[in-house]
Amino acid sequence: MKPNKLQRLLAVIAGICMLFCQMASFTAFASEPEIILKDYTAYDLTTLEGEAKILVSIKNLEESASIIQVALGFEGNMRYKDITFLKGEDNIPKCYRNYPNAALANVEKTLLPAIISTSPVDYESNEDGVSDLFILTFEKSKDESIEDSNVTVSVDVDIESTYYTKDSTYEKRNLSAANSVTANASNKENSSKTAKVRIKMDRIPSFAWREYAGSGINLKLTSENIPGYTVYTEINCANISNGGHKENVSEPTFTVTNIVLDDTYTVEISGAGFVTKKYTGVTFDDVLVITNNDFVPGDLNKDGKVSTEDKEIAIRAVEDKAFAESLSGWADFDRD
Repeated sequence: MKPNKLQRLLAVIAGICMLFCQMASFTAFASEPEIILKDYTAYDLTTLEGEAKILVSIKNLEESASIIQVALGFEGNMRYKDITFLKGEDNIPKCYRNYPNAALANVEKTLLPAIISTSPVDYESNEDGVSDLFILTFEKSKDESIEDSNVTVSVDVDIESTYYTKDSTYEKRNLSAANSVTANASNKENSSKTAKVRIKMDRIPSFAWREYAGSGINLKLTSENIPGYTVYTEINCANISNGGHKENVSEPTFTVTNIVLDDTYTVEISGAGFVTKKYTGVTFDDVLVITNNDFVPGDLNKDGKVSTEDKEIAIRAVEDKAFAESLSGWADFDRD
């Protein structure tokens, strides 16, 4: 029996509904948030000779997030150098950005950067639905030529390691990864200089650490004339010969050496339990030496303010050899 007009119309409507359902399903699938990796070496005007840059972005994140964490692995003959965050702020406790421990990262070949905020962040995106998170910088080994230097970066999509948390509910949601990426070292000859900072913890008789542990002390170099150009380092307790910053001397002494663009810099050193210290107009013609005369403890007497009295308490504790017993953890030195 031939179908009548009503049956044909119902069949057409059913077909249209099925098509719309398939399109909706495809759209929902296509709009799942994902991590995008891009070789950014040639696009970043601050790239130095021998460096490679990877831009890490998130696509289709259409809701606010309190945490975004991306677990990355890398291989090749280049070393991880630095990260430049493009989202979030260094504003503890409202917002915290987790910087990779460079010495440990180069041993394990993994990175775990994160942006953590107590107030959900809106990841505003461009017309393609992409929001840039951070730029990773890698540098060639001194034993390799530029032509033979490269790095390949990929994302671990395990929900326990690469995820975001929805708004302020901290509901964990997985992030997929669209690609891995390989970048070659740049042969761009930007004018550069060696920036060397030595931190001497000369008033700290007990500075406990384990090999490759972070010290909790952070060093930040900010260009005074090149917008957005910063180099961030967490002081690492591994020996310099093992890729860390610790010198083999009797007192806790660390040296951080970076190759940076030729400019003057603001140097900032900070850490839990310390008064942040800033130096401006630094040219790095000589090694910048920082001691505990400048980088002093914070609010030791818990009166709600940092003053010379707090510094005097710390000095007396050291002189009385009572530091480790009476003030253990006051400056977050022994992070274990």
